[in-house]
Amino acid sequence: MAKLGRLQEEQPFKSSRLEAYKEAKNQYFYAIREAKTSCWNSFLEKAQGKEVFTALKYTKEKTLRTIPSLQYSKDGTTRLVESFEDQCKAFIATLFPKPPFTNSIEWKDYIANNKWE
Repeated sequence: MAKLGRLQEEQPFKSSRLEAYKEAKNQYFYAIREAKTSCWNSFLEKAQGKEVFTALKYTKEKTLRTIPSLQYSKDGTTRLVESFEDQCKAFIATLFPKPPFTNSIEWKDYIANNKWE
């Protein structure tokens, strides 16, 4: 940090050139943004007929598939699913399988141990 301050003191002209560069860059990108905005607004003002749908197409949110088609096994068969609902079912079936079946416990032969009481 101290070295940077020393360099700026030694070479003040570089600092002023850097500031001038930053200012010019900011003005350039601001002018581009303003030009795009004015062009878009004039297009919307002059839009007639089917051009309105063109504007809608440009502004409509594009949905991207974040989850590709899934392939999973269920009941010994391999399945390929693409819809969101089927993918949810595939995740649930794969990540949370049904527990194994066990017979109920017979308590009629159980003898309580009084040692712990």
